[in-house]
Amino acid sequence: KFTFPQKNEKKTVKTEEELLNRFNGTEVTLELADPKLSTELVKLLINQADDLTQKGFKKDWKVSLTKQLQAEKENFQLISNNIQAELDSQIFRREQENKLKTQKIQLQIEALLRAAERNRKNRIKQLKEDYQLAKRLHIKTPVDPEKYADKTHSQKPSTKIDITTKNANIHGYWWGTDILAAEIKRLEERTDLTAFIPKIVTLKQQLLDIQNDPELKALKARKANIIPYSQELRNSLATQRSLENQLKLLEKVNFQTYAYKLPPIEPLKPIKPKKALILAVAGVTGLMLGIFIALIRAAYRRRREEAAAANAA
Repeated sequence: KFTFPQKNEKKTVKTEEELLNRFNGTEVTLELADPKLSTELVKLLINQADDLTQKGFKKDWKVSLTKQLQAEKENFQLISNNIQAELDSQIFRREQENKLKTQKIQLQIEALLRAAERNRKNRIKQLKEDYQLAKRLHIKTPVDPEKYADKTHSQKPSTKIDITTKNANIHGYWWGTDILAAEIKRLEERTDLTAFIPKIVTLKQQLLDIQNDPELKALKARKANIIPYSQELRNSLATQRSLENQLKLLEKVNFQTYAYKLPPIEPLKPIKPKKALILAVAGVTGLMLGIFIALIRAAYRRRREEAAAANAA
């Protein structure tokens, strides 16, 4: 005797013994003249059935695992797309915020530059007016306005002042034409006003900080490789690898789909003819036949006697 598994088994089976106990028992009997040949045929039949069953199980398992793997891949892609969409949204918002900040800072820089350029031009205009006045007064070098009394005063050595010390606050045409001319030239040659406006330096540093925004860089780095930042993706990836390993092992694994309850063995004595049964059947049949014949003969004799009595009367 040997068993084959039931197809429509819904209840979960935890152990091999439990599984075997729930199989359908199937009994195969072969009656041949050669007992050894009968045993070999039974074993061959079981091996062929086992081979076909293994192929069927492997095919069904492979289809099931393949479907699970495909579903897990689709789930992985869905999660990945959702995360990518959320990151794209965060990156877009961050870029828009940085863009607005950049535009605001650039407008501030432009306003500061326009104001500085306006001041530069006004300063040049004022210096030129002071230069013309100093030229008319024949003031070439800085003088002390308190000691300036006549036209010849600028020629006396005692009227000169030291602009680097106590008289450094003197402005206007009292500086003299030499200094005014040099200052006008310096302002006219000044094309880049950025370095002379401390606030612009600070604003440009802010622009640089926006360009190197660490939060934006972190979001883009996360988008390039989102798996380390998502537990769901890591779990899905682990499930995919597990299913792939199961598919690989399924091609190599061998298992037994049957279990002997009574292995095929050669009989110790012939199963035919069954002499005892034949003798018993023959005895019973002979007895019944004898009784039947005796009853028939008794009935026949009785009728003959009744017929003879009737004739004699």
